Amino acid sequence: KIRTSNRVDENDIRKPLLPIDPAGYAEDWDMLIEVIEKSYPLSDGSGRMMPIKITGCDSGGMDGVTPNAVRFWLKLQKDEAGHHRRFHLVKGDKVREGMWLRQASFYEGKGNASMSFFAGKVPFQRLNSNALKDRLNLVLMRDEPGGARLRFPAFLPDWFYKQMCAEERTAGKGWEPPKASRRNEAWDLSYYSIAMCVHPDINLDRIRWEEPEKVPSWAKPWDQNDFIIQPDKKQSYVTKREVGDLQKVAAQFL
Repeated sequence: KIRTSNRVDENDIRKPLLPIDPAGYAEDWDMLIEVIEKSYPLSDGSGRMMPIKITGCDSGGMDGVTPNAVRFWLKLQKDEAGHHRRFHLVKGDKVREGMWLRQASFYEGKGNASMSFFAGKVPFQRLNSNALKDRLNLVLMRDEPGGARLRFPAFLPDWFYKQMCAEERTAGKGWEPPKASRRNEAWDLSYYSIAMCVHPDINLDRIRWEEPEKVPSWAKPWDQNDFIIQPDKKQSYVTKREVGDLQKVAAQFL
């Protein structure tokens, strides 16, 4: 968890780094680049690393968060690394029933004159919060392999599980926000994770695992996965949508 920024308090020698403030300081968002570029070693001892395929970030919160989120995404878009393709702003909403999420853009049709320049330029994912929370609830009920389920590491503290139980579903209303004394960040982040799994760049629910030739390259076993970082190479973070072989596509219709 990122708690401090790169801003320095010159009057405090013991704790020189100031607390992170995403609402007040646009430069604090640069700390997320470290998250986007993070990779993890494979468990086979080969030295290979697995990077993060997709990152979701809540675009709401305190006054000032959304404008800074927009500016950060635009900054990533200008960067040659192409991080904006793997960094997605999200917002829980009441999307049309039957849809997990719908892509929209900030400040369309709104009277915010100071931010109207960004209208239609910065995408974000409008999440069907009730539908995704229903799905999360079902996933949490499953403890057998063979389907979607969540497994938690043993080191998670008690507060995590309290937050996972913060909301209740009410007939006719959907999932109710927590009481004033209860926090729900763990619950929200968990359903955001499911949203990222069904994002068009992932489509985890549509992967045909029983047909290996149709599994996207980033989801293949480690030895066949071109997203894995080899020990002697550096990862290129510029990612593009996979382009299918037209001959293979045509053959499916012959």
